[in-house]
Amino acid sequence: MRLAAALLCLFPGLLWAQDASQRPKPRPFLAEAAQPAAIQDAAPLLRPKPRPLGLVPVVAAVQVAEVERFGPRPRPRPQGLGAPEAEVILAAAPQPEPQVQKPGRQTMKGAVCGRAEIKGRQLAAMRSTRRGCGIAEPVEVTSIAGVTLSPAPTINCEAASAISDWISGALQPAFNNQVAQLRVADSYSCRPRNNVRGNPPSVHGKGEAIDFSAVVLTSGKAVEVKSRLDRRWQKARKNACGIFTVILGPGSDGYHETHIHLDVSQHGGRPYCR
Repeated sequence: MRLAAALLCLFPGLLWAQDASQRPKPRPFLAEAAQPAAIQDAAPLLRPKPRPLGLVPVVAAVQVAEVERFGPRPRPRPQGLGAPEAEVILAAAPQPEPQVQKPGRQTMKGAVCGRAEIKGRQLAAMRSTRRGCGIAEPVEVTSIAGVTLSPAPTINCEAASAISDWISGALQPAFNNQVAQLRVADSYSCRPRNNVRGNPPSVHGKGEAIDFSAVVLTSGKAVEVKSRLDRRWQKARKNACGIFTVILGPGSDGYHETHIHLDVSQHGGRPYCR
């Protein structure tokens, strides 16, 4: 009985404790305050205002105007750009310049006597037991200043140098620079003067003289030395005086009617030009 009475005394306390342990319902204003501030205070999304009508076309027009005003203009398209690729490459390739030899330009290849324009070969010393004959340093000359000498004469370098000066300074100007060849009538020859027995030795025996019988022009025409001398030959002969010490030809002495004799012998006086 006592146990039942004790339980009855405790039961109301248990019921009260159960009611007291239940959490109170949140108040309306507290529930709103309990929400996260980020959600409660979040500002609405900002959207850009509509662009005023007509603004886009105006900006585009200004940009185009500035480009047209300040932008560089493209260069004109080269002519033939639309041609096939092979043609364009050929047109753009540099064309080789023609190799033109300058007048008077010579090389030392094949040169003798230390002068580039005198071509030929050096010969061995020519000695003779006869008085007045022999050349210490003979040369066989094939061409001088582009003019062929045929047949190639054997002379000394003093005579070869004088011939070079005469060709460039007198012969070519007289023939309007058209001389391609000189025909040689005589060069080194150990004999008496004018081939007359008893005469003193000819200067031909020392390689100091040469005789020319004709010139051959670039056209192939030969202009020979005759008793009635061509006016061009007359001019070349006259202007040889001073370059050579002795000049003889048609009308001089009867021994040079078919050739011009030129030599560099030392006579101890003025040039002998007849």
